[in-house]
Amino acid sequence: MKKALFIFALALIATSCSKWKKDTKQYTYYSEDYAETDMDLLGVHTSNIEKLYVVMYNDIEDENNYPETYKLCVESEGAVHTETGTIDSDWATSISFIPTDGTAYTGGFQQDKGTYKLLYEFENRTEELTFVWKDKCK
Repeated sequence: MKKALFIFALALIATSCSKWKKDTKQYTYYSEDYAETDMDLLGVHTSNIEKLYVVMYNDIEDENNYPETYKLCVESEGAVHTETGTIDSDWATSISFIPTDGTAYTGGFQQDKGTYKLLYEFENRTEELTFVWKDKCK
């Protein structure tokens, strides 16, 4: 009987410990208008990009549970090029991405439509890319 109670207690502890772990919320925003631009993203020219997306998530639990970290992903020829950093946003009108090793870039954010637009500045022009929240890319 003691052995059965011990096994039951271990199972109860194991299942309750999983409740202590915070669920990571993750949001993926895809861009489908990058092909119309003439630029390099993470060292890959837009003509060679197969998929472009940003994954936003939380590294730590906070009271508002908004994403605080991002990973920009560029898929090309079977390879995934990434950039990581932090997010600064009011989650209503603007969003900024601060890479761990680069200059921040800012865009407009539309929470009600699940989209944001980022401006990429080059020496002689600016390119704008639209990212849309989706469960998965088409």
